[in-house]
Amino acid sequence: MPKTLCAVYDLTRPQKWRPECPQPMVLERIGTCYSPPHCCKCGLGNNISDYPGSSAGLQHTIVIKQTIFKINFHIVKIVMKITAIKCMMKILLFSQAATSGRLRVENGRRLSYISGVETMHDSLIIRCVAEFIGTAIMVALGNGSVANVELKGTKGYHGSWLLIGWGYGVGVMIPALMFGTISGAQINPAMTIAAAVVGNFPWQDVVPYIVAQLLGAIIGQLAVVLAYKPYYEQTTDTTAILGTFSTIDAADSKLNGFINEFLGTFLLVLGAVAMTSDKIDPRADFIGLGFLVMCLVVSLGGPTGPALNPARDIGPRLLHAIWPFPHKGSSQFDYSWVPIVAPIAGAICATVLWKVVFS
Repeated sequence: MPKTLCAVYDLTRPQKWRPECPQPMVLERIGTCYSPPHCCKCGLGNNISDYPGSSAGLQHTIVIKQTIFKINFHIVKIVMKITAIKCMMKILLFSQAATSGRLRVENGRRLSYISGVETMHDSLIIRCVAEFIGTAIMVALGNGSVANVELKGTKGYHGSWLLIGWGYGVGVMIPALMFGTISGAQINPAMTIAAAVVGNFPWQDVVPYIVAQLLGAIIGQLAVVLAYKPYYEQTTDTTAILGTFSTIDAADSKLNGFINEFLGTFLLVLGAVAMTSDKIDPRADFIGLGFLVMCLVVSLGGPTGPALNPARDIGPRLLHAIWPFPHKGSSQFDYSWVPIVAPIAGAICATVLWKVVFS
């Protein structure tokens, strides 16, 4: 084999090899000449500039590494920009939905009162707890105002009917503001059932909601009884005592009571649906709803009370039946079906009307 010399490597001495390759360099015969050594494992090195021992090879390696680094850097920048854009889009969409109060997803969670708007971040248990507390607050504030006007010896005894209207208006508005974004603050079985009828609320959640609302009404009335216990003992008018618990038809007419409860609940639910469907500000909707309840109590509350809410009537009526008052009369269960059936019928008619005509 003829001896061939190289300025970089002695091609007759194939002891050199690439650091990253365990195989030694070998010679390859091409015609009458010998090619530069190459690696028999990786097949590289057919150009003398590829070898790390040469300045040309070092420069070539640096250029390759810089190119790879630049490519990786640009890829990372692109990925980061895409991720940032996605995050910004999610934030904008969530902000728009939050400001409009319309975070609608499926399964009926966080309904904005009656319109079927929701956010679906809370479990059924949490939403039922919200309904329980909200209904308890409504009954405590509403029937508390009635007790303040009707019970002998209180600071508001024989006060204006406006006190009761104000008490019930605020009694509905406060729980709505508190729990509207959690459970929808329906706090009314009539609204819950009506929302389910038109498809804005899941039927499987109706019974848990109603149970929570009924228990909340009982606890709210219990708070009124404990707060006004001395005045219940002083009051001898059994009708006045029952009036602080549940509704009573002043004309002793179930038909008149049914018409009154139906009409009042129809206007209440229709107004609630209309106000919460504007997609502007749910908090303002709940304030308007409180004024609507106040107006209904003042304008249509003379004949029966009114209930406009099955839980607000039957829950406290059950407590009246079992609580030992010194001057307790009848709980009038023969009339109790009226403030249950009439509000449900009125609420369903209101939601169906809105669904068919305006939705």
